[in-house]
Amino acid sequence: IPFVPEAAISSLPPLDSAYFPPPSAAPLPLFDVVTNAHVGWFCHAEHKPTVEIDWANVGACCLSDQSCVTTDAANCQAAGGQFQGVGVSCTEQTCAAANCPTPGDADNGGEVDIGDAIFIVKYAFEEGSPKPPFCDQADADGGGDVNIGDAIYIVRYVFVVGAPAPVCPNPGGLTCL
Repeated sequence: IPFVPEAAISSLPPLDSAYFPPPSAAPLPLFDVVTNAHVGWFCHAEHKPTVEIDWANVGACCLSDQSCVTTDAANCQAAGGQFQGVGVSCTEQTCAAANCPTPGDADNGGEVDIGDAIFIVKYAFEEGSPKPPFCDQADADGGGDVNIGDAIYIVRYVFVVGAPAPVCPNPGGLTCL
């Protein structure tokens, strides 16, 4: 009986939506990692995926859109995400705290500084400026959105001794438009 795939694919799906099995002579199914639905077949032994994944070291990767994908640390970093650790699985709560590791760090540079206030001002007023990688971090005053008030809050925190630190009241709950 000839092999007939259940679904044909013309190209490999992006990293965040497909499981890439190791090359093999036998056809292997491809599954969507979010829904676990069968999406096609890996049919050619000579075809190798364009994304190399270290399968022994995979874990949850929190992306800036607050989604979570399972991959290795190198591919997570290349996608601009925050790797949560080997063996950590994606759940609803996995990326909530990861979306606000440093409240006030609007540019995700690793610390709260004047550059974060400048980043917010550009985001708020300069058309085409990048949005904050993690909106929850940019909402320094905890007001529920990212605006000039957050930039002022950060300037106070950086330059005024005893000023309150930036907050993150609802990690994973804010989306920058």
